[in-house]
Amino acid sequence: MTALANLSSAFRGTGRALLDTYRLGGRAFVAAPALVVIAIAPEFVQHVVEIRLGMFDSLADARALASDPTRWGFGYVKLAGFGLAILLVARFWALGSVRRAVLMPPLAIGRLLLALAVVLGTGFLFERIAALTTSTALWAMINLLSWTLQMGLTVWLVATLVEDRATTIRTAFTSRLPTAALLLLLLAAAFAPAQMLHGLNHRWALGQPGWLVWTLMVWDSLVVGLLASLTGSALWVGYGSGASWRGWA
Repeated sequence: MTALANLSSAFRGTGRALLDTYRLGGRAFVAAPALVVIAIAPEFVQHVVEIRLGMFDSLADARALASDPTRWGFGYVKLAGFGLAILLVARFWALGSVRRAVLMPPLAIGRLLLALAVVLGTGFLFERIAALTTSTALWAMINLLSWTLQMGLTVWLVATLVEDRATTIRTAFTSRLPTAALLLLLLAAAFAPAQMLHGLNHRWALGQPGWLVWTLMVWDSLVVGLLASLTGSALWVGYGSGASWRGWA
């Protein structure tokens, strides 16, 4: 009966988490616009550059200019802003204010950088090991182990991001491991639809009149802001759910 109750809790909790991810992702535009604009502003600036370069004049122009150095110069800034907005939105929902989200104590920054280095370093190490093996079975085992490690370490990484020291590496791999599965589901649910719309906006703009291209690119910048706010919200909702082997909190 306990196992059935835990399973029922997990199903209810997952549905609630999906709704909360989209609810908070939308609310972030009103509750923390200063954080969302960190993703929106550089996206729009890159679109201005793309329009000036003539990237939306035709499909051929879009392909020819996709790797343009000027475009990518702004693109790196855009990616940095997008990633930062995701992290800050997650911290905002966890800590309750824009000020606390932005002003991360030096010690907390150090822990976050350490956790990030461990996650990236572990992934790189196992990728190199897998590349050296010639056995399909061994390759599969190495990747399975890498995947499991990355899941647990991701929970620990989010814990350091939101300054929750109650979750250690040990608890991330034991009682809180189901949190990793929920995080993966929420991130996919948050990212995929908005990313698809983001791609379609670029296709719809090809060969259109100037006023329509500008309209679509303004709209697309807002979509990217939504994408960042949804992803950041997914990080917090997934972690804050308290998902464990006994169900969701």
